Amino acid sequence: MSDTPLSNASQLEILRNQYIEIENEITRDESEKLQIFKTINSITERIAKLDNDIYELNEEKSNVEQLISEITKGYTKIEASTQSLLLLTARQLKMLKRKYNN
Repeated sequence: MSDTPLSNASQLEILRNQYIEIENEITRDESEKLQIFKTINSITERIAKLDNDIYELNEEKSNVEQLISEITKGYTKIEASTQSLLLLTARQLKMLKRKYNN
């Protein structure tokens, strides 16, 4: 096997084609890397938005819980007052019945 100018040219052409293939692969990998970084940034932004939404919803939930607690306390006071008034009315009715039945 002798190195003729033709075989050297062929080898050079093969090496140039390899070089081009490697360059193309690097370009594809860099493009994919860029897409992955864009996806990561998008996901990171989405996570930050979700964290903020969750924080705001928890604040709103806390406010609603507090409101429910206050309303429940109010109803409990109203119920206690109503029971007291009912007992007082029952006693007065009993006293009036005794007074007018005697």
